[in-house]
Amino acid sequence: MEKYDLDVLVSTTPENVLYLSNYQSVSHKLLKEVQIYAVFPRDLEPVLIIPMSDLDLYADNPSWIKDVRTYGTFYIEEGESTELSKSELRLAKLQKIAKPGLDPFTVLTNVLSEKGLDKSNIGLDEMGIDYVTQSKLKAMLPEANFKPAYNILREIRMIKTKEEIELLRKSAEISQKAVERMLESVKEGVTERELAQELEEVIVRNGAKPFLTVLGCGTRSAFPNALPSDYKVKKGDIIRFDGGCEYKGYYSDIAKIAVLERANEKVKKYFKAIALGVEEAANAIEPGVKASEIFQIAMEAVKKAGIPHYRRHHVGHGIGAECYDPPILRPSNQTVLEPDMVINIETPYYEFGLGGLQVEITIRVTQDGYELLTPQTFDNDLLII
Repeated sequence: MEKYDLDVLVSTTPENVLYLSNYQSVSHKLLKEVQIYAVFPRDLEPVLIIPMSDLDLYADNPSWIKDVRTYGTFYIEEGESTELSKSELRLAKLQKIAKPGLDPFTVLTNVLSEKGLDKSNIGLDEMGIDYVTQSKLKAMLPEANFKPAYNILREIRMIKTKEEIELLRKSAEISQKAVERMLESVKEGVTERELAQELEEVIVRNGAKPFLTVLGCGTRSAFPNALPSDYKVKKGDIIRFDGGCEYKGYYSDIAKIAVLERANEKVKKYFKAIALGVEEAANAIEPGVKASEIFQIAMEAVKKAGIPHYRRHHVGHGIGAECYDPPILRPSNQTVLEPDMVINIETPYYEFGLGGLQVEITIRVTQDGYELLTPQTFDNDLLII
């Protein structure tokens, strides 16, 4: 906030609200019209603004922000029971002190004025608040200086806390466990849809939510966004999975390749090449290296190892409260890597008639290199099942 001369940050998107408040709302992710704001002043106590219909979430899983303001209306009747849980008692108390009926925009302007921030430099997360509302806010606070803050918040989130790193580690572990179980189910005649069901059941049983299940077999594996279909696996088919889960608001994104019973020499050669690209990129990770340099290292490694025509727009991305956190490992990105960034490295290859091949791992940048968060070791030999 000092760097960008901000007196207050107002987060509006689910991932930025989660980061500043440790609060997650189901409706905030599902319904575009639901507004939630975490108001984070530089020198004052923060405020969380939520709809009345979300008070149960706050009561059941309280944010570290104690000053919660509400808008809208919602009703839960008290009833006659005197044996209420702690969460029920907390919710009943919150309902009594809540002020229903206001709109979120009015509550936000009231909070900023109340805290003397109506003439300050306000960093507004512009991605979660529509243009009309932004215009109203600026009209109501004409002496405030608004600055777009979505990318500022994403910059802040590039460096992960210890708690975030452990959540990302757990998320990756769950996805890895699910993929391993899915591969145990691969046999001739099984459908992509059945394999996806095996994988997603393991994710749910381990307390996470599937967020992306790209699963293509045979030549369908060349479709980058292949959704599970009724295609039946045959001998010699590539099985390509890409995706993961969301665990307590934090994502995993891994990729795994296997071939049923037999693989041709071209597939083996190309798989070794992309796997080597990931390994050499990981070995180059350390503080001070630029994202663009990692891109070049991965690309050159894949080309030299056997795919001279290899092309990619990026070879990885940050991961956290968003699946694609910054930095993106692409040729134009001059972001310098720092300790406790968490980054995915990937080198997919897709070819019509052949299929898709992919390796994707998650690493944490350390003081002198990297730590592998994905629970797997480097293996340049294609898995035959």
